[in-house]
Amino acid sequence: MYKPLSVPKANAPLAICLFALLALAGSQANASSTYVEPDLQFTSKEEQQIIDKSTSEYVLRYAKLSQGAFVSVANVKNTQDGFRRISTEEANFIQSSHKSTESQSISFPPYIDVDSKNNEQLKYIDKHTGLMATVLMPIDEQDNHVVLAFAGTDTRSSIKGRTERGVINSSSAYNQINGQIPDDFKQAEILAQAIKSAYPEKQLIVTGTSLGGGLAQYAAMLTDSKAYAFNALGLGKGSLEHIIQKRQFESLEELNKAAEEKIVNVNLEGEALTYLFGWYMPPQLGDIYTLPFCKGEDDWYEYLTSNRFYLHNIPQVIDNLQCVVDK
Repeated sequence: MYKPLSVPKANAPLAICLFALLALAGSQANASSTYVEPDLQFTSKEEQQIIDKSTSEYVLRYAKLSQGAFVSVANVKNTQDGFRRISTEEANFIQSSHKSTESQSISFPPYIDVDSKNNEQLKYIDKHTGLMATVLMPIDEQDNHVVLAFAGTDTRSSIKGRTERGVINSSSAYNQINGQIPDDFKQAEILAQAIKSAYPEKQLIVTGTSLGGGLAQYAAMLTDSKAYAFNALGLGKGSLEHIIQKRQFESLEELNKAAEEKIVNVNLEGEALTYLFGWYMPPQLGDIYTLPFCKGEDDWYEYLTSNRFYLHNIPQVIDNLQCVVDK
């Protein structure tokens, strides 16, 4: 007999305010009825691993690639950490590899070649769903990886642009943690599937921060890919049930076990979103690491005066990962 997943629902006023603040600071699913499920267990802060130097050095690359999903080409080189953004021709090839199904009623996200008005170039942007992502190919032809990086809430300097996309992102995040599958999550799935179809010989790696980290976990588990997520949104009931149904897992326990082999979550100590896990937010999947405020060991004033929303931003994750690596 079916037992619904028991995951905490967000407190509406608090969740809306939280995601709206994250946006300004810079940053309908059908229930399956085919499996019996225990309550979803949280990984307590005491149980989370403290990230070590070697792990920090490895994930730092993906944190930087995750940041690249936010910014325009004008503010970042087209080549980054051994990867380059795909061309329009490659984007067209990926889209042509997409196999639409009746269950996927959402449109394929548009690829922006040049958008001089918003200073954007060579990335997927859908102003209606809020999705923003980049696909990165290795410069070394012997490297068989392809990276899909999802942006979270907008960090552009334009308050107008940040607010418009931030409102959409906040609504998406709130609806997702309360059991729905928003359109940007559906687009994340079809984009990851299309990349896998277009480049079956390559290993897809998905990354993202904040809402983008939630998208990364979701897309990775649906396509059996690896993911590196930072200060990431957890997955709600609808998202988890869709993954279980599509991947044909027998239980949530089986999903969690599979996620441990595929997903790495890194949370900066004291940041806003993961601070609420277990209270108002569903948990993350996979191996979960706590990143200490490394810089704070030498500058306690900086740590004490850094608010949780400031610490949520990916530049702070990158700085503290680099600090751990350099020690």
